[in-house]
Amino acid sequence: MKYILSFILTVAGFSQAQALSEPVERRAAQCEAAVTALNPDIAAACAADQTFISELAAEDSERASQILQKGQALAELDGLLAAHTPGAEQEAVLRATLSGWLGDVPFADMGLATPAQLLSWVGKYRSGYGDEKMASIKRALLDSSALNPNDIKAAMDFAGVQGDAGKAWNALPLSTRENTISGMLLSTLDRYISDGKCMADELRADSVWKFLPSEAVQRFNDYARKCEVMDRVQEQTRTDSKLQAAMAGLRGLPLDVQLFRLGQFFDQNDNNTQLAREVEALRAPAPSETLAPEQNELLTSMLKSSMLGAIRGVPVGDEIAAFYAPGSGNEFKLKIEDMGGETAEYRPATGEIVLNSALIQQFMRINGYTDGSKFSNFTTNDLLANNKGAMRHLMNFLAPVVVHEATHQMQHRWSKSRQIFDPYSKEDEVEAISKQSLFTLQKYRKSPAFSALVDQDKEYSPYMALNVQLADEFERDPSRFLQRVGDIYYPKVPSAQTAHSYTLAVIDGELKRRAGLPEEARHALETGTLKLEDALNMTNSGLKMAVGDFGTADLESLRDSVLARREEYVQRREQVVADALAAMRKMG
Repeated sequence: MKYILSFILTVAGFSQAQALSEPVERRAAQCEAAVTALNPDIAAACAADQTFISELAAEDSERASQILQKGQALAELDGLLAAHTPGAEQEAVLRATLSGWLGDVPFADMGLATPAQLLSWVGKYRSGYGDEKMASIKRALLDSSALNPNDIKAAMDFAGVQGDAGKAWNALPLSTRENTISGMLLSTLDRYISDGKCMADELRADSVWKFLPSEAVQRFNDYARKCEVMDRVQEQTRTDSKLQAAMAGLRGLPLDVQLFRLGQFFDQNDNNTQLAREVEALRAPAPSETLAPEQNELLTSMLKSSMLGAIRGVPVGDEIAAFYAPGSGNEFKLKIEDMGGETAEYRPATGEIVLNSALIQQFMRINGYTDGSKFSNFTTNDLLANNKGAMRHLMNFLAPVVVHEATHQMQHRWSKSRQIFDPYSKEDEVEAISKQSLFTLQKYRKSPAFSALVDQDKEYSPYMALNVQLADEFERDPSRFLQRVGDIYYPKVPSAQTAHSYTLAVIDGELKRRAGLPEEARHALETGTLKLEDALNMTNSGLKMAVGDFGTADLESLRDSVLARREEYVQRREQVVADALAAMRKMG
């Protein structure tokens, strides 16, 4: 309670407006003009001038917020484009990043919501970019000049747009361009899956597929992997008459149904083969691998009571376990639920690490035991009874992702204990992936059981294959890894330096909306269902959804707090990334 009171008193004193001094007023006017003109050099210099921002915030927090958020956003955008180099991977990362930025605050409020506006801005302020770089940026923006006109026409026809397809395309925001292409391509993909067919190699290799947004790429890759396995099954039918007969009975069925029934076929025949295991890994869960509510509760309890013991024994695991030590005030709370495409997440509002039930089902499909010559994959009952060490294997399987999400809990605890709003930034993920990768390397070297599981499961599990890939990249070149991993895997997440710009934009947007309401409506919003301290259990995404539930005075106080404390957050995030590099070098 004393921390919350101190927090409120601090920001309340911070927000008391005073008359602007002449030097601060003059500098503020200059900076506001630069922001309005979208001048990246002057606006960035204004945002980086901490003395000026602090002085202005003490006198007029609203103006300080506007200059800071927009100046930092322009600086981040300018730096992103300056660092860009041509190449398919780099263009995909740039596209994903800009798709998340443009059209949302603060860029939408600055007149940089569309690719056309961005290209105009580049032409005005960064005309020195060469032709090759500009062509690459246009490919990243899905500009009509970079796409096949037939693909644009097909995408717009799919979206039901009539008339000049090219002109209509150029008017679309980047996210809409992505969604339009994605919708067309995924519709084609779904048709093939439903018909139980695999695309010809030429169609799969068509360049248009490279324009799929990052969140849709996994679906295409999963489909391609299933087709590769089905091709090998088809090849084996030449020498296996029973398999040939089974495949004949699957013709015309959806691809996922074919894989499920092939799994049943291998269960009844020779299933202790590489091909059978790959089919098992790709098929849908069987009823024996699902979690009924009471089973979910029991499995969650078992994992909660044993997981910390499973990650101990190596430095990263010991650090995580110590965080949850009795008397620390930090509770290790687990939950299992269907999360769609996510693997796991930490939820600040509840303090829970949530595991995707699909990940546990994946574990059961690809792990088990051999009885004679027959392989039996683990079932839910095997886990609950710890049959054949099933629970020990599951904890080893889940350990890397638990370390990752526990790191997020540690990050949030650090911010909350200091009454600093935690916006969630790219550096958060860089630290979490670094801890996850370092743990994997340490555990792999020390635990034969863990290394055996990793070596086996990386062949069948995309989750484990990614763990191994990240750990290998971290070990090979930790400096390069730390520079690239956030951009590649979390391109839409802002850096620590600019994450609070989004926070300020959300707050200012709501305060501006309220200022335009009738007096009675404004009065009703003076108090809210959420209080200032509730914001400490949120990140930017939670704040955006709940911003209307805070009282006006609390929003103003939160803005003042962000302006006053943002540098502490940035310094901490930058330091933990440096610490991760030092830990890797020490290990090496």
